[in-house]
Amino acid sequence: MEAPGNNITTRARGSSIWLNCTPSPLRTSATRGKISKSPIVSVREIRSPSSLTPKPKRKKPSRAVKRASSKTYAPARLQRAVHLRLAGPGREQMASTIAQCPVLTPEFRSIQDRHQALASTGCTAQFCQAGRMLHTDEPRVGENRALKVVEEDAKIFLQELHQEHFFGSDEAFCERLRTVLKEIRTGAVNAKIRQTQKQGKVGGNWTQTPAELEFGLRRAWRNSRKCIMRSHCEELK
Repeated sequence: MEAPGNNITTRARGSSIWLNCTPSPLRTSATRGKISKSPIVSVREIRSPSSLTPKPKRKKPSRAVKRASSKTYAPARLQRAVHLRLAGPGREQMASTIAQCPVLTPEFRSIQDRHQALASTGCTAQFCQAGRMLHTDEPRVGENRALKVVEEDAKIFLQELHQEHFFGSDEAFCERLRTVLKEIRTGAVNAKIRQTQKQGKVGGNWTQTPAELEFGLRRAWRNSRKCIMRSHCEELK
């Protein structure tokens, strides 16, 4: 069947229909053979009536399935990093966790050799504290801490000073350490310790010299969790 005045030809053959069309301002209906005045928008080839039935859409996996698959097939290195980040407080626990990773072990041992005191991330399997300015397990200024904890912190701080050749000799370092420990023990009192929530011996205060304070500020800047331009910490005066 051909429509007069148009370059549209339809031809039926069995169960298939072919449409051979060229641009024209008129459109011929292949089913009724009538000419309509609507312009041709698009023409596609129809091979068989069965192709007119819509194909069933594939179901997308739910979010729960996606999350489960991502956890199951996560790279081993990523799993180690997550496990490292979720490590609880404690030097021994952190060391044993990192010892399981062959990539981070040499770097961690180098840090451990230079720094005896390591702060935990405070993260758990249920909560990540990376976005917090102050972590929940971070020491607060003026809180009651056990006498042994205060003495250990002071000793580690002075030892780090000594590693940086702050003291002129070993004798000067030992003398300064004895003075500081005596000052801490003299000011110790019985009070409620924040970490254990029990009564105990709370360490007293000790006073740093201006040079020790300056060194401590530079190290605090260098070792901070979130701070920019830490490479300029030695320029702090």
